[in-house]
Amino acid sequence: MRTPVLLVAGQGARTEVVDLLLRTPGTLAVGYGTDGHVVLRNVTEMRDEKRLISQWPIELAGGCVTCTIRNDLLILLRRLHRREDVQRIVVELMDWIDPEPICTAINELPVVVGPGYIDGPAGRDVVISGVLTTVDAGRWKLKPGSCLSQTRAPAIATPTASTAEIRFPIPRAGISRTACTAGPRSSTPPRSRGPTAGGADSIRTAP
Repeated sequence: MRTPVLLVAGQGARTEVVDLLLRTPGTLAVGYGTDGHVVLRNVTEMRDEKRLISQWPIELAGGCVTCTIRNDLLILLRRLHRREDVQRIVVELMDWIDPEPICTAINELPVVVGPGYIDGPAGRDVVISGVLTTVDAGRWKLKPGSCLSQTRAPAIATPTASTAEIRFPIPRAGISRTACTAGPRSSTPPRSRGPTAGGADSIRTAP
């Protein structure tokens, strides 16, 4: 059975949301940060009501922080799947990382982990159970004339301490809403997005 993966993206109280999700037994959280030219991977889990954080430095690959995080995450997800104590993986994305390409990479981008693993996407071992997006209610506004205001009805925001619950009415006819799923691909050819960031068709672990 594949391990569920929950992505937490956006701005505002991402860390607070992750902390709440960590309260569920068997949940492990993965997050990333930067320190100069080094990307830091943080893995957090709860043991005996104590928070344990493991940190690893990752060399910046090709000058692209997003590519470095993506490549490391895909391999890490396959490895975490084999841990018997991990029932769910929560991934906290940095505020400028779009979750949709990460979902696509998990489902489609082949990775080579090493001996004992069958080559293929991380989606062989994990399944995306959902994407949570946090919003800073004090700074986020729906500006007139923006792309969002033209394609969807006005949003209803219910502010809390640092986040807002956004509820969109049913979209008007002709307006499509995309979702990040782990199911089979649509028969409709996707729009061309150009080559994969970093130019990689697959990912291999460092020797």
